[in-house]
Amino acid sequence: MTTTSKEFLQFLLKKNGAKYKVTEINDQLFVDHPVCQEMIDRFVKGETSILPFPTRDEILWLCLQADEQKLTVEYSSLKKFISPYRTDEQDQKRFFDKKSSELGRLGSEVFPNGYYMFTTPTDKDGQIWDLLKLWITVINRKPVIIWQESVINAFTLRSKFRQHLELKEWGEAEKTLGVIREGHYVSDENYLFLQVELWSAQNKWKDIWFWKEFEALSGLQRIPKDVKVSLLTAFYFVKLADLEVKGEFEASYENFKANRFQLRSLLDSHLGIDEDHIFRIFAHESAFEQNREKLSFIKSQVSQEETLPLIAFLETKFTVQVEPVVQPTGSPEERAKEHLLNGQIDDAYLILQDCSLSKEKVGMLSVIAFETLSGEIQKEAYQLLLELPQKAQDELMDDSHTKKYIIFIKMANEGIQKTPRQDDMKYTWNHWFKKVLEVENESLDPLFEVLYVEDRLPVFVWSPSMIAELGNLIVEVALESFDAKKSSVMKEGIAIFISELIRDKEFPRTMTAELYGYSVELLLLHLNKNKIHTNYLNRLLEGLLQLDMLEINKYWEWAKEWYSIKPMKAMIPNLLFTLELFYDYGQDLEDLWNVWNQWTSTLLNGIATVSLAEIQDWIKLGENIGGEAFLIKTVGELIKVENEEQDDVAAAPESSIAIFTLRENSARRAVEQLSKRNPKLKFRINVDTHLTTQAKNLASNSDIVVMVTTAMKHALSYGITPYLNSDPIYPSSSGTSSIVAEIEKYFNNVVAV
Repeated sequence: MTTTSKEFLQFLLKKNGAKYKVTEINDQLFVDHPVCQEMIDRFVKGETSILPFPTRDEILWLCLQADEQKLTVEYSSLKKFISPYRTDEQDQKRFFDKKSSELGRLGSEVFPNGYYMFTTPTDKDGQIWDLLKLWITVINRKPVIIWQESVINAFTLRSKFRQHLELKEWGEAEKTLGVIREGHYVSDENYLFLQVELWSAQNKWKDIWFWKEFEALSGLQRIPKDVKVSLLTAFYFVKLADLEVKGEFEASYENFKANRFQLRSLLDSHLGIDEDHIFRIFAHESAFEQNREKLSFIKSQVSQEETLPLIAFLETKFTVQVEPVVQPTGSPEERAKEHLLNGQIDDAYLILQDCSLSKEKVGMLSVIAFETLSGEIQKEAYQLLLELPQKAQDELMDDSHTKKYIIFIKMANEGIQKTPRQDDMKYTWNHWFKKVLEVENESLDPLFEVLYVEDRLPVFVWSPSMIAELGNLIVEVALESFDAKKSSVMKEGIAIFISELIRDKEFPRTMTAELYGYSVELLLLHLNKNKIHTNYLNRLLEGLLQLDMLEINKYWEWAKEWYSIKPMKAMIPNLLFTLELFYDYGQDLEDLWNVWNQWTSTLLNGIATVSLAEIQDWIKLGENIGGEAFLIKTVGELIKVENEEQDDVAAAPESSIAIFTLRENSARRAVEQLSKRNPKLKFRINVDTHLTTQAKNLASNSDIVVMVTTAMKHALSYGITPYLNSDPIYPSSSGTSSIVAEIEKYFNNVVAV
């Protein structure tokens, strides 16, 4: 504690008079009140403390913390404890005025970032101390989270949450989600959506299915598509998958019928979802409803042969009609409209397929395209719209019930430049970047607002027209010069834009390759060079190389530009991944060893701050690309394995390990390292892009399964899940050291148990 801090504390305690009997022993302050003493101890250690400043009629309680982030987060958790007794309603941050008093002078030096304050009646101090004691107990149990941002709000918290998910840092993501919940930074519904996102990223399907909030979410009429898929996936893997893998379709069908009631609104439509296990759920639903047409429609969409035997079984569940079939009343358009109003989107769509071209058909198809975000239906509705007479098109645009849906399908197929926008229409990244180019500085607030609120976050429309237009807008943005205020908006937006781009379950999409390239150039121009932004760059480069490795030299120039900075220890793991990636795809070795030599010679002993696996990988990479022998030897001397330390990998029992990844060379280097440490470990690498017999056999017959989801097709990830005997391992990236680290962690936990 500094001299000024001590003077501030002494002055504040002096204001309480003889109430707490302050004494000083060996330069330490003591009071005869136990909770107040705890607060003093916290103050001395630099932890958040709440201390009283009495006035004649009330007590002012000062919430003190020099770190602005901790102050914001911990005051938000404090508010709910003291709310029953406070007499004020003001929560704005205050600042000490050095000219007002001695306390103000001292406070302005010790707490330049301000403080919070609440007031209570003088006779309620006993209750407040009791509540503060409880708050201390809770805050001591809470995880400590420190961010680089100076502002803590829904945007920064959600961004941090998603960054942790991207890096597979589950514990940190959970802590951040806890802060979001306790600080009420988002609505209750959005918090539940984020919880589903966390569990889904870890494939914790049982946690989702047995969650007390499952039924509440399944009853919502509108939920994000990813959340809907996760809820249905949880149901499938918990209730149906094991039985269907064994071919026990009768038991699976009975399980579906017994649990169908919990799915509620999730069964309204499967349109816009392209996952076979979701098709299987809706195949069960078709049999339950005795809807042959729907089952045939689903059968035409499946991509995995394993789904066909189930559908063949379900076809036997249709009962023979003894009574004459009652013909439906009303026209097909009327029946489709009724289904649509009842939320039965699949049924409405199937009826519309048999309807002749009409204004009503196009209107309803546009609604379905809007609700499901199905690219195929967007295209279908647009083509039919163009076939209508101009008068009918104009009438649809003039009708308040259909206008926004017609605008949407025109936007999806023509882009936003030709399409007027309504406030209740989907807000896309095309709109956001166009707005950046158009608005003046005094109109920037709306651009921030849509980033802060989850419900208003811009979306992608994955149609060729929209993607091409988005690329053109990004090029315009890249060529523009912005002042400081607009640049700050750009940085916020670009970071979340790229985060959402690489979170896409179908990343990398073939038709989006050009957009990924433009996004890299935008990142190079506007984002700071830190760990998370470098991770974004690596994911984009990895996706681009998967799509078109012939452009490797152009991609390397981007990477080289990014790393043209003073070498930093914190960036070594990122650079290791980048160099390995380009080594695997055949980049000129001279290009690679130039960068490797520069960073190694600059940092040398600083490389020791990374993990042992990363140091070994760094050395191996240096040897492979022809790095300086002296530097390789110097880094090698950093590896000091104590004899008494147990190598958990070496001590592991004989095990079969399957690694699923598209980066075979990276996985082979991991296998080589681990096999040297324990020859009893038997590895198999699978690079399939879809569910194959080999993939199923490996998943079901291996003791340990490693799923490199950042370099693995999503369909295969879902496909092998029912065949797993235990929870898989998820490396944070496709790099060699990430695979090694996760397998080490697995065996470390096995030994610990």
